[in-house]
Amino acid sequence: MRPLGPVSLPSLGPGQVGCISFGMKAIHEANVGDTFSSPDAPQPPLPGFRKPQPMVFAGLFPLSEAGFEELDHAMGKFLLKDGSVTVEPEQSATLGRGLRCGFLGMLHMEVVQQRLLQEHQVEVLVTAPTVPLQATFPDGRVVPVLSPEALPPIKLRSQLEEPMVLVTLLSPSEHTGAVITLCEQCDGEQVEHTYIGTDRAMLRYRMPLAEIATEFHDRIKTISSGYASVDYEDDGMREADVVALSVRVNSQPIDALARIVRRSKAVSLGRDMCATLAHEMDRQVYEVIIQAVVDNKIVARETIRASRKNVLAKCYGGDVTRKKKLLEKQKAGKKRSALHVGDISIPQEAFVAVLAPGKAKGKAGKR
Repeated sequence: MRPLGPVSLPSLGPGQVGCISFGMKAIHEANVGDTFSSPDAPQPPLPGFRKPQPMVFAGLFPLSEAGFEELDHAMGKFLLKDGSVTVEPEQSATLGRGLRCGFLGMLHMEVVQQRLLQEHQVEVLVTAPTVPLQATFPDGRVVPVLSPEALPPIKLRSQLEEPMVLVTLLSPSEHTGAVITLCEQCDGEQVEHTYIGTDRAMLRYRMPLAEIATEFHDRIKTISSGYASVDYEDDGMREADVVALSVRVNSQPIDALARIVRRSKAVSLGRDMCATLAHEMDRQVYEVIIQAVVDNKIVARETIRASRKNVLAKCYGGDVTRKKKLLEKQKAGKKRSALHVGDISIPQEAFVAVLAPGKAKGKAGKR
């Protein structure tokens, strides 16, 4: 490759950059680190190169049901530039058709979402990210678990493992206490605590990948005023104590809000999700019940009261039985309307508020 154009050469030497055309139609036909050789003289591949494995999985859904074709077309173009993203079709009863994608990390997921918006003008809703788990069954089968729906019950599996990472943190000494508290809240095990000079500390923790795959980096930057740095590396697998947390609205499961969480945090997170969803949803003419469910047990509940017309506005005095009759008639009408209700209408802002807190504007003072 020269400034005046490409020049054919029999071989390349040190410092020279060449271009080879293979006529491939898809980027996944070649991976970074592949060794190319002549069919007449095949060479062994150079050691040390491994295909990047996705570490975070999330669902991408268009904001409207008619936008799936645009999302699918935009993702096809994007894969020509970034072959490290894995894509599979996904169907959601609540959000419709979408794509189940695997990313190298949370930052990679945010970059893909931003590039889809800037380069292809496609805005997507990202479901709660999950990390790949490994479920071992009594017959010896090992099955990867990539979504809350695929998490097998405790009775059917013999072991469930999750990936672990070794996290290295560099922080100013005055913020060390807050950093240690956050790491312990994320189920971290301290491996090393040393000081570099008089004003900096180095902390090393072994913790689950799922704990740092969401808001860990942002929280570290917040409590350290942006001065702490985070780095991590793979550290094997460990038995996981996690559960599938799902949300039901009037007994209908909302699969787009399901997520895999630690058992110790399931109750508090379920309460937050129910409260947020109840705050964002509009009142109906019938009562709306929101429940957080773990292992078929309800761990949190919120109720949106039904909107009611004041049927007693024109009753000035008179017998109290007339007022009771009007109220009973209104109550019977609400029961009939609730029996004929189909899918609960959940606004898009409610999904954004639950899946990405802080990105949606709440409806203050609605109830």
